[in-house]
Amino acid sequence: ISSTTSSALTLDSGSTGAVNLGTGAAAKTVTVGNNTTTSAVAITSGTGDITLTSTDDLVTTVTDDASYSATDDVTVAGGSTGSVVNIGTTAFAHVINVATNAIGNTINVATDNTVADTVNVGSALDTIAVSGVGITLTAAASDLNATSTDDMIFTITDDITLNGGSAGSIITIGGNVHGNVINVGTDNTAADTITVGSALDTVAASGAGITLTAAASDLNATSTDD
Repeated sequence: ISSTTSSALTLDSGSTGAVNLGTGAAAKTVTVGNNTTTSAVAITSGTGDITLTSTDDLVTTVTDDASYSATDDVTVAGGSTGSVVNIGTTAFAHVINVATNAIGNTINVATDNTVADTVNVGSALDTIAVSGVGITLTAAASDLNATSTDDMIFTITDDITLNGGSAGSIITIGGNVHGNVINVGTDNTAADTITVGSALDTVAASGAGITLTAAASDLNATSTDD
């Protein structure tokens, strides 16, 4: 069926009846549209929705931008347990933007809190930057580990506090078996005030050798007892 010159071709049931294309039981390829110059394909529905169903892959290929906009939610989900949802995994250097508009978004990643998720960000080849007005890292039922094969540097413009979360918590620095060099206030560019313990604490210093040096002032040891 074809129309002449620029005349429109309309296929319609003329009533509320369905319009079916290629719905017979035989296997076939149904092609709609072409990519010649300004050709366009428009798919429109009312409140009955648009449904695309495949028993195998669904492949969408464009040579320019692809945009998906909705006035309500947009959901991208795998169809079964173990499904993989891939974004930006082809062999190109992508820029992947998530919530980069100026509205102030809430971005949730694996926050359903119904089953335990494994959330991985980056690999050994990647550089990862996390920035914000405030950053909170919480491990509810296990350890919180930060590991680097090079230096790990924390720089803050205000206070840094390391606290245990309960009575009897142990804070350990350099407690491995590698023989660490532990420096506290050793930059020697400005005078630091280093305080260890308070009047309520018991402070123990032990080692193969202990050296106490006061370079430009007195070295005082004070006790309210012996």
